[in-house]
Amino acid sequence: MKLLVVDDERSVVNYMHRLLTGWGHQVVSFCLDGELMTAAVLKQVKLQKFDVALVDNFKIPPLRGTDLPAQIKRLSPATKIIIMDVVPVLPAVADALRREGVDFKQLLLPFERIDLIFMGVFCVPQN
Repeated sequence: MKLLVVDDERSVVNYMHRLLTGWGHQVVSFCLDGELMTAAVLKQVKLQKFDVALVDNFKIPPLRGTDLPAQIKRLSPATKIIIMDVVPVLPAVADALRREGVDFKQLLLPFERIDLIFMGVFCVPQN
């Protein structure tokens, strides 16, 4: 599968990239630090079709948690969105995402391999 990973913490991006490529997936990852990187992510979404986008629930200005997933979904409606965070998505953020047409799943960090399998988004090999 082709996966997109976007987070504002380099350690999370590196970990997710190593983990998911180790499971045999094609991964493009970004450590987001502002509007220029957001534009780079969206450019990549225009160039490639991703099966799944694993996106941090950003709270760094000027981004809100709903901005990037909504923009990805507009450019690539078939891409499944997974919001990553250490705390559950607030109901207001979930409602805003749904109003933007983003159907999403949530991955609480840190996570176990089985969490991704039970989400039903994709299967990973059992080693």
